[in-house]
Amino acid sequence: MISLLDRLSLCVKTTIAILMIVAVLQAFLATLMILDSNRHIAEEQSTGAELVAQGVARACELAMAVGDKSELSRSARSFLQNPNTVFVAIYDRSDVLLAAEANDQPLWEEHRKGRADNRRVLVGEEMVQVASEEEFGSGAEEGVARPAGRLGRVVVGLSTESMHAAQRSQMIVVVRTTAIIMVICGPVVYFPVARWTGRLKELVGVSERIAQGDLSRPITFRRTDEIGRLALSFDEMRRALVRRELELQQFNESLHQRVLERTHELTLATAAAQAAVRSKGEFLANMSHEIRTPMSAIIGYAELLMEPGQTPAQCAEYTQTIRRNGEHLLIIINDVLDLSKIEAGKMRVEHISCSPVQIVEEVVSLMRVRATGRGLQLNTLYHSPLPSTIHSDPTRLRQILMNLCGNAIKFTDSGEVRVELRVVDEDGAKRLEFDIVDTGPGMTAEQIDTLFAPFTQADSSTTRKYGGTGLGLSISSRLATMLHGEIKVKSVAGQGSTFTVTLRPDESDAAWEFGEIPASAPPEEEALSERPQATVTGRILLAEDGRDNQRLIAFHLRRAGAEVSIVENGRLAFEAAMERQRIDAPFDLIVMDMQMPEMDGYEATRLLRKNGYDGAIMALTAHAMSEDRDKCLSAGCDGYDTKPIDRLRLVDCATRAMKVAMDRRAAA
Repeated sequence: MISLLDRLSLCVKTTIAILMIVAVLQAFLATLMILDSNRHIAEEQSTGAELVAQGVARACELAMAVGDKSELSRSARSFLQNPNTVFVAIYDRSDVLLAAEANDQPLWEEHRKGRADNRRVLVGEEMVQVASEEEFGSGAEEGVARPAGRLGRVVVGLSTESMHAAQRSQMIVVVRTTAIIMVICGPVVYFPVARWTGRLKELVGVSERIAQGDLSRPITFRRTDEIGRLALSFDEMRRALVRRELELQQFNESLHQRVLERTHELTLATAAAQAAVRSKGEFLANMSHEIRTPMSAIIGYAELLMEPGQTPAQCAEYTQTIRRNGEHLLIIINDVLDLSKIEAGKMRVEHISCSPVQIVEEVVSLMRVRATGRGLQLNTLYHSPLPSTIHSDPTRLRQILMNLCGNAIKFTDSGEVRVELRVVDEDGAKRLEFDIVDTGPGMTAEQIDTLFAPFTQADSSTTRKYGGTGLGLSISSRLATMLHGEIKVKSVAGQGSTFTVTLRPDESDAAWEFGEIPASAPPEEEALSERPQATVTGRILLAEDGRDNQRLIAFHLRRAGAEVSIVENGRLAFEAAMERQRIDAPFDLIVMDMQMPEMDGYEATRLLRKNGYDGAIMALTAHAMSEDRDKCLSAGCDGYDTKPIDRLRLVDCATRAMKVAMDRRAAA
């Protein structure tokens, strides 16, 4: 709620404040003057009372000496002629009242009873004394006693009304004087203050115009005092606001344009995200199908193997089916792991010398059985001249060509699949091209646009008809980019497709060496029973917590010629290894699973090395990332192998780990 004072103008409030200060100062000075004057008046009244008492005492000496009360009364009445005298009382030496006269009988009675008001009566008292005979005079009658010393006392009461009247008169003078000063000072103060505050009022009007958005009118004050400087500051503020308004207007226009652009981009991104979500949903459903299908075959045929009465031929067929589905499942898992490594930036490629023709021959040799099974021709066509070697990653290049050839075979129902290799020279810039040509159904332009996106195939019907996860082409495209190349595709619906892998020379391939193209020959089919039997000898400690893996790994190692002991965790492995070293019969190799309960393989290996164990330790883990291999070697392992177990690779890794340990001990 706004008070009355808040409604007043600054000029009025300033004038009132100054006048109040003047009034307070005037009142303070007047109070000091009145108090000082009252003190003097009171002193004069007290002195007057004492003088009157002295006069009465002198006049009553003889009468008191002779005890003439009538004379005493007459003398007391003579002093009442002064209107300020309230009463006169004469007492003897025994304080017996001899005579009393009063102009104000009530005040005299109050004084006699001891209840006199000191503000109304001022009392003066004097002793009546006779010191010698001379004080009575020579006319004294003979025979009258002439006592000497104190005869009594005289009490006189004077009225204070005159003193109060003088004080009231002074107060009236002070009030009149203050009023005159206020009347004179009011205009004297108001007009200068009004002039000063008028400038402020103009500034208030300017600020109100600025608050309403009117920044066009400049502020002009030709003064150098504080108000003038304030006006100058206001004008500078107005100019700054004008600049800010222009900048804000420009920013709003650009912001609006950016909002439109970002809205459009967000719309496109939202559509792309929704499409990606749909694609991932379809991918997950497809992945579930792709994983469950081989798993169903593996579990089902494993159950058939357990049934009694199976012939050796049936057992072999069931085993081949389980192995085939297991390899298919491993391909799916590897694709997912490869894509995750690429997206996480963990995929690493090599740049070593390799033969492109040999890589093509290996791919064709591996894929020919699948092509023959679908009734297709798988051929190669080399366009001379070709470099004998290039610098690249043969494993990743082989993976790219395997994926492209596998897709071509999978989607081609009749005709052929052909792998061509050529060198293209345009304006002195050479590049190596691998063409995978098929006579399949081909693709539309819309299907080609999404071909290399992860989790995507040409359409959902493709997944239902041909199977697969939709990761192979995405992985191949990213691997080609990591090899400083690219994959392009040409296709016409109903006329087949051509996928072209282009590789450009590495710095070390500035001058390719061209050689003869080796003759292509179909590979000899290798029966399972004809695979080479690797051997490993010595005492091996297997630390593995999975019962089935214990039996499988121990079976392969014993079949290769080793003597195998088994423990369930890293702590038991540490205790067994240290015990055998204590009795001077150490193990030749410890195969250490890296994920075990109670104590894992990493901690067990570090504990063994800390306690001086220098025997061979080979890591065995389901983690297949390159950093996992480095982690195992950093813990103190001499070798590294991954799950699922491959018999030949397991034996080879065990042999190499024992050789690394032997070389280390020899060097020590």
